[in-house]
Amino acid sequence: AGRPQAALYVALAAAILGAIALPAMAAEPSRTLLTITDGPVQVLRGAQKFDASEGMPLADDDIVRTTAATRIARIELADGRALDLGPATQVLLLSERTAQAQGWAGASAVVAQGWAKLSAGAAVSRLVTPHGIVMGDARGAVLTHTAADGSALAFAESRGLMLRPRGA
Repeated sequence: AGRPQAALYVALAAAILGAIALPAMAAEPSRTLLTITDGPVQVLRGAQKFDASEGMPLADDDIVRTTAATRIARIELADGRALDLGPATQVLLLSERTAQAQGWAGASAVVAQGWAKLSAGAAVSRLVTPHGIVMGDARGAVLTHTAADGSALAFAESRGLMLRPRGA
């Protein structure tokens, strides 16, 4: 009578360990990460403000700031695109829900000021600036700069570039 009970305990232990181990072994979902920092970078998340470091996961609707002393910061987006930030830059990482609600479908970030370069993966590059939505061709990259005085520029490294005025 002891063997069936022991077998039951072994089977039960295996089931419990399997239930614990399988989710841990499952592939971690892709996420947005701050992968390069050459200079100070800050993240504002809700009411919290903290210094960021390489390897830090970022969340939708985070505000990422670089200082005048920052040379570059790279954000690798969950969809495989890369967003490079230059000195004195401030961007809002857009959730898909927020982008849709604002009429900015496919946009990755809002560039409030500074330098930002979005390198496309398989999708079209889209950045929102104070002047409009900058869209570059898939497989290309777009570079934007918004100065403190409100002036702006947009540049496509390859293929076409389109600027759609906000509200259009």
